[in-house]
Amino acid sequence: MRLLNTETLKLESFPDQRPLYAILSHTWGHDEVLFEDIRGGVWIEKWKDKAGAGKVLKAAAIAAGTGIDTLLFFQCPNAHGEREQVSLNSEQLQELIAPEKIQFFDKSWSLIGERDKFVTVRTAG
Repeated sequence: MRLLNTETLKLESFPDQRPLYAILSHTWGHDEVLFEDIRGGVWIEKWKDKAGAGKVLKAAAIAAGTGIDTLLFFQCPNAHGEREQVSLNSEQLQELIAPEKIQFFDKSWSLIGERDKFVTVRTAG
């Protein structure tokens, strides 16, 4: 599994034991940071001016602020507009579907709420 280090902003491989990680899931727009931008160990100076860089930087900062050192890019598009295929085992897939904690942020990165709060509101009426 390849994860982005929230401090160095470089990809690291975890073939056997993977650490606790955050997942960045967002809407893709124009000029996003691509998997290819980060894959070769290219430093942030190469991609920090892309329109989508703020999403990566803010997600990394939020993760780091909660003590999480790594961030997962899930199916980032490559330069050709194709999506990198991510091979997930059943345990990883379960973590994506039902992680212990999910936080939702708006486009200005203000916390909207957490999944358990939304479930309570949804089932209350």
